[in-house]
Amino acid sequence: ETSTSMKTYSRICGWILAAAGGLLTVNAILKFLDLAAFREAVENYRLLPHELVSTIAVLVLLGELAIGVGMIAPRTRRTSTFGCVAMLVFFSMVLASSVMNGLDVGCGCYTEAVATTRVGWPSVARNLGFAGFLLVMLTARFGPRPWRDDRLFRNFESPPIALLTVVLVLITTQTFYLAQQNYQLRVSLASGGKLARIAVGDTVPPFDVAAIDSERVESVAFDSPEPTIVVIFSTRCPHCAKSVPAWNAAAAANPSSRFVGVSLEPKEATIRFVETHTVTFPVFVPVDRSAFVRNYRAYRVPQTLQIGPGGEVVVAQHGSVESVAPHPTRDATSTRTPR
Repeated sequence: ETSTSMKTYSRICGWILAAAGGLLTVNAILKFLDLAAFREAVENYRLLPHELVSTIAVLVLLGELAIGVGMIAPRTRRTSTFGCVAMLVFFSMVLASSVMNGLDVGCGCYTEAVATTRVGWPSVARNLGFAGFLLVMLTARFGPRPWRDDRLFRNFESPPIALLTVVLVLITTQTFYLAQQNYQLRVSLASGGKLARIAVGDTVPPFDVAAIDSERVESVAFDSPEPTIVVIFSTRCPHCAKSVPAWNAAAAANPSSRFVGVSLEPKEATIRFVETHTVTFPVFVPVDRSAFVRNYRAYRVPQTLQIGPGGEVVVAQHGSVESVAPHPTRDATSTRTPR
């Protein structure tokens, strides 16, 4: 009877592993269907050259899909589960380095529809916790040393190999950490050694934006004597949401000036943000997000910029705002807030 119970328990653990593989497979397929959003998430980690982001994003999803399918199939379940554990540890290293570098980005773990999780230590703990859970299920299904009969992972029982693995994990995490710092240093040097923020007196180029509710594309050029107000935000940023009332007020105060909201997130998320926070000014997404972020140093949001003729920045506010600063050429005591 005890033997029968153990076999039943082992079988249930196998089904749980298969279910986990099914969830992984479905998640990978859904991210494939929204590949642009996942590509953005990968680029936001600032680990890869722009030219490689699309290729690496596809390879990551293919690997996730292969591991998920392998966990479903009984003959490949053990090896694929070990692969899933290794993948989770790898993702945890990337997340940990991002937290240490202070990145405030979405983790890219799920599809855009449910992607509310930000990079943080809870994300690292969740990944490592899931990896630990899979190891427990493996032990219950295949015995106390499930790697023993697995051709690919059986050598990890050797203490030197296990120690080497731990050392490699630490070195890889440190490499990611330094790679992200190197990325930010390159950005700083490319902008003349300044901090990665737009400042008064800088000159910015025009850019193209796409409407969030259609395929219409517009050009934002700075050829008007009135300043153009450009507010840059993320739908996942609480400071951006806090700034919406001030932006709405500024947009209503001066209808003669152009007011442009630029969201760094995909259209679907931007539409939800506009509806949830009752945004009353025009909102768009950049046609070339990477170029826009680079040219406007939009690595931290929100930003509220007033841009004069020729693209010269005349007012630059960083962080949440309770009111939009008056244009320097106007009467600062005016009750009208520049747009």
